[in-house]
Amino acid sequence: MKLAHVDLCGFRGFHKRLRIDFPDGFTIIDGRNGVGKSTIFDAVEFALTGTIAKYGDATAAGETIADYIWWIGEGKAPPDRYVEVGFRDGEDELVLRRTRLFDGEPSTLPAVLDRLCDAATMPKSPLSQLCAASIIRDEHIAALSLDLKETERYTLLRAAIGATDAEVWISRGSGLARVAERRTKTAENEVEAAAREVAAAARQIDEIRAGLVEESLALAAAARLNSFTGSMSPPDQVAEPARVAIAERSRQVEELIELEKAWQAAEGARDQTAQLRAALAAAQHAKSEADAALVAVTAERQLAVSADALTRQARDIAALVSLGRKLGLHDGHCPLCDSDLTEADFEDGLATAERLARELNELAVEQVAREQAREAAEAAEAAAQEDVDLRQRLLKG
Repeated sequence: MKLAHVDLCGFRGFHKRLRIDFPDGFTIIDGRNGVGKSTIFDAVEFALTGTIAKYGDATAAGETIADYIWWIGEGKAPPDRYVEVGFRDGEDELVLRRTRLFDGEPSTLPAVLDRLCDAATMPKSPLSQLCAASIIRDEHIAALSLDLKETERYTLLRAAIGATDAEVWISRGSGLARVAERRTKTAENEVEAAAREVAAAARQIDEIRAGLVEESLALAAAARLNSFTGSMSPPDQVAEPARVAIAERSRQVEELIELEKAWQAAEGARDQTAQLRAALAAAQHAKSEADAALVAVTAERQLAVSADALTRQARDIAALVSLGRKLGLHDGHCPLCDSDLTEADFEDGLATAERLARELNELAVEQVAREQAREAAEAAEAAAQEDVDLRQRLLKG
């Protein structure tokens, strides 16, 4: 549907009747501030919803904003008070008309609502949400500025697009995510159990294969036994005992091989443990030395003033001395403090100030050295502690 016309009288700032017919294409309404451009959009919202959302529930002098929707200016009363908005849907045109004395909703409102909104998906107040999403006022733009809190901006935007049931869908999505997570965990446990069963079956197969002996070997052993004993028994009567004996010897050989591998691994672990213990002892010794160095540096006298502050003080005093020498005494008065001084006293004071500036500079240099030494000691102590922790983890692993 498209907006067909707006017809109003005695509404807001319009005393006389005004009718605007809108073409099928775009329409631009232009004018200076205060001529009533926004009132045209207020009329559309009022016809659809019976109120103007931008004023909310504001009250003044015991009156609500509804008392100010209609013309209340001075002079002669307007000829009528009404708002009429037409909507064009193909060849059909639906008209909504609200008057000051009309208490109910316009009879055409259900038909307009049915054509503007989808009954299956529309929110609780569809026409209000439609106006909020379609009629963008200056105050909406300001409300969406960076000064608005993130949660408030999200609430305003969600209300504008009609997502009033977002919490319900968020809750449903969270529930589905939790169910999926539990099912995924269960599936992972089942996969791990199946993998363990497959590994156990593979081990059993390997054990059975290791216990088997080729039939040719068993027959050859039986033939040799027959030749030694002179027995005329068929070879198959002695093949089974020979096969069993050979399998037992093969199993014993495999056990001996596994024991040899375990012994070699134990010897390697013993050597590695000894190396780790030696490395741990060296790291702990380095840590002790770093701790002692840090304690020694910390125990040195530390100044309450930083090196930068001492440097600034020295620079300021030197500048004052330079300024004093440049200005000199004026009628027996110091140019810096206005004290009565002789030429000799003035020179002594400047010399004392210069000496103080040099001392401050020297203290600043010493303070920088102390700070660098402390930082180096702290770094060495941290590195030593990290090395000790690493050696301990390796030894426990």
